[in-house]
Formats: sequence, structure tokens, C-alpha cells
Amino acid sequence: MINDKEFLKFEDGFFKPYFEKFIEFKRGKGEKVASSTLIRFRKLNNSLNQYQTDQISEKMIRELLTPHNGLSEIERQYMASNLRQFCSFLMLLGVNAAAVPLKYMKITRCEFRPYIFSDEELHRLVVVADSLSPSYRTKSHQQIYPVLVRMLIGTGMRIGERSKGNMVSVCA
Repeated sequence: MINDKEFLKFEDGFFKPYFEKFIEFKRGKGEKVASSTLIRFRKLNNSLNQYQTDQISEKMIRELLTPHNGLSEIERQYMASNLRQFCSFLMLLGVNAAAVPLKYMKITRCEFRPYIFSDEELHRLVVVADSLSPSYRTKSHQQIYPVLVRMLIGTGMRIGERSKGNMVSVCA
């Protein structure tokens, strides 16, 4: 049983136990289900309860996701995403739920292109890290940076990137 303060505010209805299972499923996968997410799930549950049915139809999805007053674009996108995930989960459990059409999902395009260092550039980075001169502030950077540079090159990680709860950061 989920005892989150926000979950306890969910209105009873056909989908409440399924939201509980959905939250447990997401947490079981290691996903963080924050209080703000629970608030959005509660709003979605309340909206679904208004239909007084045990299924989610295409018509319900269309009505819930059609832009209207009081629903900002970002809220609609969150609802579309949450509804898509929840409907997929319900289908896995054998509950009659329609799939959310792709037209409701915002497609974001990322212009970011990673820079790939050449072998020569990586070699020059290692040489520079190995030849750092002492600093008046600290001498430890002479030992830290050569190891850090090699670790970043060897693992492919970037400064500030998390890996299983650990963060690589510059300590000098």
C-alpha cells in the first residue's frame, strides 16, 4: 500500500487501485515518482472518474487531451505523457484501454551534436594533464587531473554525469 500524502488524496474510483499498482511498478523499476508526479496522477484519476466507466476509450483520450481553458500546454503535455504510460500499463494488465495517438505527443528535436575527440586530441589531453605545474592554491591537482582525464577517456563519461548514483566532479 502506498502511503504517500498525495496518494491518500486520490478519489476512490475504478482506476485508483491501478494507479497504486502503476506507481509501485514505476518505483520497482527504479524510477522516482515525485510528489508533483503524484499530483498529476491524482488529477488524471479524477478526470477519469468523471466518466464513471471501467475502460479508457479513444473518445475519452480525445476529450482529455483537447486544448481547453484552464489547461496550459505544458500541463496538457504532462497529461498526454502520463495518460500514454498509464494506458500502456493498463493494457499489460488486460484492462480495456485505448492507446494515446502519437498526434498528442510533442516531438522535440534536439540540435545538440556531441563533439567526438580524435585519438590525437585525447593523447594531447593526457600529455597536458601529466605535465601540469604546481599551483600556489593546491598541489593535489597534479595527482588528480591525470587520473581523472584517463578515467573520463576510458569510461566515456563527462564531467557532472551520473553513473549509478555516483557523480564525476573535479575535486581540485
